This record gives sequence, C-alpha cells and structure tokens, in this order.
Amino acid sequence: MPPIGGRWAIVLAGGDGTRVHGLTFDEQGWPAPKQYSRIAGQRSLLSAAIARAERLAPRQHIVVVVAGSHERWWRSIKASHPDLHLVIQSLNRGTAPAILDAILHIQKHDPNPHVAILPADHAVEDETALAATFRFAFHLTARDRHSIMMLGIEPDRAEPGYGWVEPLFPSNDGPSPVAYFVEKPPASLAVELMARGALWNAFLLVGAGRCFLDLYRIAQSDLLHDFMSAQGDAAEILRLYRRLPVLDFSRDVLARIPGRLRVLRVPPCGWTDLGTPERLARWSVAHAAKPCSPGIAPPAPRQSSVPDHELTEMLAVS
Repeated sequence: MPPIGGRWAIVLAGGDGTRVHGLTFDEQGWPAPKQYSRIAGQRSLLSAAIARAERLAPRQHIVVVVAGSHERWWRSIKASHPDLHLVIQSLNRGTAPAILDAILHIQKHDPNPHVAILPADHAVEDETALAATFRFAFHLTARDRHSIMMLGIEPDRAEPGYGWVEPLFPSNDGPSPVAYFVEKPPASLAVELMARGALWNAFLLVGAGRCFLDLYRIAQSDLLHDFMSAQGDAAEILRLYRRLPVLDFSRDVLARIPGRLRVLRVPPCGWTDLGTPERLARWSVAHAAKPCSPGIAPPAPRQSSVPDHELTEMLAVS
C-alpha cells in the first residue's frame, strides 16, 4: 500500500432529524434539522462539528455531507467557509452511501487519504479529550493501515437507545479487536454490557481511505461498483440515489466484517448523541440551552425569503 496522504475529516450532516422534529429551530425560529440548530452555546451543532474536525485536519481537507433539500441552512455555512468541501446529496439514503460518496470525492484530491468520520449531531463537553483520542487513532491506523479504528465512548449509564460495541480485550490503554456489536439492546442487556466493559458505538471512525473502500468491496460490492461507475456523471449519480435502498454504515458495512475493526476507548469527555427527544431534553436541562430546549417556545418565525429548494442533479462543490 502506498504511503498515507493527508489527514481528512468527513462530517455527516445530511440527516433530517425526524425523531426530534418540532424541537429544534434555526436562528430565525423556523423548525430545522438539529445539525442547524443552536442546541447549546452560540453556534449550531454543525458549526461545532466543523470546529471539531478542524482539530484533526486543515479546513481545506474537511468534507461536509449535506442534503440538497437543506440548502437554506448550509448555504450560509458554505459562504462563511469557502474552503470547505461540500458533497450534496439529492436524496438521503443513509450513512453507507454518504460515507462512500465522500471518500470517493476525497480521492479526487488525494489518492491515498487518511480519514476521520464524525456526525454533526453530537455534543461534546471536553473537546480536547476527544481530539486527543482521534489523533491517537490516526497514529495507530498509520501503522496498521488494514484496520479501521472505532472510538468507543466510556458509558456513564446503561443506555438502551445507543449501539454498543464490546472489545475482545477490554483495555484503557490501547485498541482492541471488536468482539461484536449490539444495536439498541434491551435495558437488561445494556446493564450486562456495561458491566462487561462494552462501550457506546459513537460512530466516530478513523482509517486509511483505501481501507474504507476495502470494507465496501467486501460488504457492499455492488454499491461500490455503482458509485465508482457513476463518478463524474451528475445525472447518473442522481439516478443511482433514486434507486438505492437506505443503507446504514454500522449495520450494513461494519457489522458484516468485524475482523477488520479495532475499538479505542475514549476517556470521559461529556459526549452525547442528540438524536432523541429524551437526550435532547437531558442536554438542554443540563446546559440551559435556549431556544431549542423542548418545552421552550421558539421565537416567532419571520417570513422566509428563501423558497423551498429541490435539487435536480447531484452536485459536488469543492
């Protein structure tokens, strides 16, 4: 394998946030996907995720995957961060197509990148601790370029709503092979998993770009073939998205080949996935987040001057 190129970061921001719909609002007071909402602090979750990515890679090496239907929100982010790469999806078909699309986009600029993946709907209290673990994962995967490093969060409760990953050899000091995944276990099993040293699957990943493509080659060969065949043809990519099923990267790629995965424990860093009303409420109460907290009325919306946008072709803005 050729030497690893530059460090890149992929920020996944194409979700619609349907589970918390009606609880998250943009700065004008309109209902908005949670990644564009100011859940806590003075910036949106997406802006916070971009800042998180900038701890790992230069801004010109950050790729944000967004939905075409969300243009009214990401347009200002692109304007204020012109050196970001945007991969704009015409349709949301899950995280597996989104990650593959982003990696193939990166390879147009860097044939052998080293990639971190992070979702835009996470909240983190100690960004320094998380960034240090990401950098350690970059170091480890530069030495072992045939493995993907997962960052597992040290749990503080037996949360049945999260995915869990159990290390084969639990350790606080280094990576371990993955024994198995458990997606949203019953409460009793979550208690058992926590007692056994299992970690929350935070969907934070690091690995060589070629290694990610190898995972697709093994677990989703048709998907990889279709995307590679469609590269450079916007109309064909649009047709591809229209016929794709929804594919989840954890379930439909990672879980099929656990032998290529390693898990690295993240020290306590105040990480939360804000994907449900309950977690959003817990975070909002703890951090006094307004106006996005459930039960707190948002500002009265003003009339929008931006019409609903609907992409008719697949774009890749770099």
